[in-house]
Amino acid sequence: MSAQSRITVFRGWDCPGNYVWPPFVTKIELRLRITGVSYRAASGSTQVAPRGKIPYISLDGSDPVSDSTLIVDKLTEEGVVPDINAALTPAQRAHDLALRAMLEDKLYLYHSYERWLTDDNVYTMRDHVLNAAPYPVRVVVGLLIHRGVKQALHGQGTSRLSPEEIAAFRLQIWKAFEALLVEAKRKQGAGDAPFWVLGGESPSEADMLLFAFTASVLVCTACVTLMQEHRGNSADLFDGAPDSQKVVRGLPAIMEYAHRIHGRYFPDYKRWA
Repeated sequence: MSAQSRITVFRGWDCPGNYVWPPFVTKIELRLRITGVSYRAASGSTQVAPRGKIPYISLDGSDPVSDSTLIVDKLTEEGVVPDINAALTPAQRAHDLALRAMLEDKLYLYHSYERWLTDDNVYTMRDHVLNAAPYPVRVVVGLLIHRGVKQALHGQGTSRLSPEEIAAFRLQIWKAFEALLVEAKRKQGAGDAPFWVLGGESPSEADMLLFAFTASVLVCTACVTLMQEHRGNSADLFDGAPDSQKVVRGLPAIMEYAHRIHGRYFPDYKRWA
């Protein structure tokens, strides 16, 4: 069996040709596509997933592996994908790791608050995540998920902040990445090839996450409804749009970064509107 047909990626949803909402799924898909490794997509289930986490993969029919970082480590160890950070200097590796931590350990928590602890969004998240379950099951399990997220974010500290403070911290992170991408695009010069967050000629692991988080925001409808002043004549355009989506759409370098990566590596996927 060749390396080109060894992998099944369990994405949590059966929606071929579409991005799914969890960013760590897209991270794995981009990691495979960027090195030309094909894979089979399947829905899978958190009930059978290791650690109860989506995504997870099966390699050569072996026991599945979950957690996106451990998945990448496994694929690298098995020689399925190269170590795309191998050529980085120690300082660049530290920079890359810091950017990934900002996404995984900060932005992810702020997005979880926005999606699960905001009244306008929790029902959308519940019905999307549990779409295969009967309605009574969605109600009960959705309540349990909501409580679990609430307890976790309170213990970690995020939900002890005000909504305005969380929104400000979220915006700060997105603007920081916008600044990095403006400089990366400037270094690249003319052309329409993808540019990368560290400003080099090749992507790093941080790019896998940054694109994944960007795509997740652009396709996810379960976020804070836009503020009242945006309603009125434009209500049909803006109603139900995510607050994070509004932020990202207002950052031109991030949008161009996402469009170029999508066009190069996901031409078979429906792009966000």
